[in-house]
Amino acid sequence: MKTYIKTFSFSILQQVKHIGDSLISRVSLVLFILIFVSLWSSTYYLTQSGEIGGFTLKQLIWYFSITEALLLARSRIWGEISRDVKSGDIAYNLSRPYSYPVLLLFKALGNNIFFLFINLIISGILAFAFTKTIPGNPFSWISFLLLAILGQIVDVLINIIIGLLAFFFEEVEPFYWIYDKLIFTLGGLFIPLDFFPDWIQRIAKILPTQAILYLPARTFVTADAQIAENAFFLQVIVVVLCLFVGLIIWPISLRRLEINGG
Repeated sequence: MKTYIKTFSFSILQQVKHIGDSLISRVSLVLFILIFVSLWSSTYYLTQSGEIGGFTLKQLIWYFSITEALLLARSRIWGEISRDVKSGDIAYNLSRPYSYPVLLLFKALGNNIFFLFINLIISGILAFAFTKTIPGNPFSWISFLLLAILGQIVDVLINIIIGLLAFFFEEVEPFYWIYDKLIFTLGGLFIPLDFFPDWIQRIAKILPTQAILYLPARTFVTADAQIAENAFFLQVIVVVLCLFVGLIIWPISLRRLEINGG
């Protein structure tokens, strides 16, 4: 366990060491929020609506600022697994005294959580500058942080599962593309799921993608204790399911391992 904790800490320290580069890379976060605020401000003005889909303009600005912060905190750990399998480096990693997928889990979480807090600070400052308000209450803020971290755990676990498919398929990037686009569309990135027709909402709410962006952001904006409780239990279920799938795939992956070079 000490190895995994050290890996988690080292991932964070590496980002802290290069904090300048990390902040420069957040320029896209600022641009996305500025564009979104302009777009939705015009939409609310033209429709003369106080609320759309149960969201005021201020709530929607906060919602998008949060979902962008969560999205840009994600890491692509699946790519590292794919490269290790293709190069043959996987053989060296498997010979070391630790669990390869568990090590990657802690490594990715270190990166994700570091960028999560950096992103939330930047997006929070921008959202407050535009709205002059902070939604929710201390309970909803704590609930949001818990759900945000659980959402990052869900994303890393799914990334690892996608990466493990490299043991079965030569290219796994198409699987990630599908997953990534589901987050963009049915994960509630640009538009809350509440804006969609009922039949689309029913589909979106059975997918794990809502646990990564929509549920944490909606909890922060609405400060609804019931939504927070339901979101927590759903995320725990998704984490357990991802762990179960990973525990099934990993031993099968090892039996199918073929070293292609290295």
